[in-house]
Amino acid sequence: MVILFSYWLFQQPQIESTLLNLKSLGYISTFIAGVFFSFGFTTPLAVGFFLKAHLPNIIISSLIAGLGCTLATLTLFNYFKYSFKDEIEDLEKTKDFREVIKVIDKEIPHRIRVYLLYAFIGLILTSPIPNEFSTFMLAGLKRINHKILTILTFVASTIGIYIIMYLGS
Repeated sequence: MVILFSYWLFQQPQIESTLLNLKSLGYISTFIAGVFFSFGFTTPLAVGFFLKAHLPNIIISSLIAGLGCTLATLTLFNYFKYSFKDEIEDLEKTKDFREVIKVIDKEIPHRIRVYLLYAFIGLILTSPIPNEFSTFMLAGLKRINHKILTILTFVASTIGIYIIMYLGS
């Protein structure tokens, strides 16, 4: 529904003047759109802004928007990590979950599983798919390197935002 609303909204001529007003805020509007890019309900609005705003320097704009997206995603990660800790632990105790993990552990070496997980999450972060899905997957991990998470989130989000801005220019 939000996608349809966003499409309709950005087809309206009045939005052009609103975008020009937002652009007058400079890179602050780009940062805020980057934050919006991270959440499922507001992702279509951020994509519409990136496509229609025609920002003058898309490299700097995508870096700033990537920073906003990274901060929002890390906030989301911490929320999931600590708010759903009991639910994740309960899920890990179920018989079905343990059997699936046992099969995965037997068939795929640990290092390859980690690389595949990070690659999959990086793909989600690069795309306009809401980050809640990948962030929830990461929150379920027992150990995670926060530095790698931050770098992966920033790089993937920045690349995805850059591609969207490039398509809009």
